[in-house]
Amino acid sequence: RGPQPVRNSGMILATGTGSTAWIHAGLSLSDEDVEAVLFEAGIARDALEIRRIRESINRRHICDPGSAFMQFFLRDPLPTTASSTTTRRHGWVRRMQVQSRCRNGSITIDGMYSVPFNEGSIVRMEIAQDGGLDTLAFFQRAV
Repeated sequence: RGPQPVRNSGMILATGTGSTAWIHAGLSLSDEDVEAVLFEAGIARDALEIRRIRESINRRHICDPGSAFMQFFLRDPLPTTASSTTTRRHGWVRRMQVQSRCRNGSITIDGMYSVPFNEGSIVRMEIAQDGGLDTLAFFQRAV
């Protein structure tokens, strides 16, 4: 799939290791979420069945730490000017390239390391050929 303009308040991209925290926290449904959807669909369920459904759905976002895929999650996606629909909010990728349109953007890695990511900056992310994430390397151009 080619480049797609996206407007949102942030993006989380996680390996299998990050799927149990960042992705899970961002995408997890509550019992109330499940109950509301079932109510709108006219389907009555008891509390135990609602909990079972919630747990089943939420487990889908957790993957093996050695997975060859990363998950992305767009926070607060908005319709782009090119269309009146919002972009897909969650998905699985082997690699991803993102170009910033932010004035004061940053990339935060594992909640600890922050790197400026201002307008025009490009980042490419992918899982290593062996399927594991061993090293993060940062390169900065000399000024």
